[in-house]
Amino acid sequence: MLKRRRLEQCFQNNYKYFGRRLCFASPNKGEIIKIITICGSLQFEQEMKYYAEKLELEGNCVLSVIYPTGDKEGYTKDEIKMLEIGHFKRIDISDAIFVVNKNGYIGESVRNEIEYAKRQNKEIIYLE
Repeated sequence: MLKRRRLEQCFQNNYKYFGRRLCFASPNKGEIIKIITICGSLQFEQEMKYYAEKLELEGNCVLSVIYPTGDKEGYTKDEIKMLEIGHFKRIDISDAIFVVNKNGYIGESVRNEIEYAKRQNKEIIYLE
């Protein structure tokens, strides 16, 4: 009975519930919103922010990297590991990843993220 009420509430709130997966319906298009994680080198930070916004405005839910607030070299190994774990968790809950591979550049970390997403059967979308 609780599950039925949850389903009814989801539909009233413009959500769609498929099995264990709660999906959001786009208010503009009536389509199911994709959850997309942005992947790319931090040297393309501005481009990553631009495409995150663009994808959101197209009706997607975008998960992004954590941008450093200071010197990247100021992080400890444990802090870097926690940021990596968090990013892979974002990939886990995504339907797809969007790779910002400006000028065809894909670094080692992003290559690892792509391989991980492939193993998780995620859709891979490339900028170029």
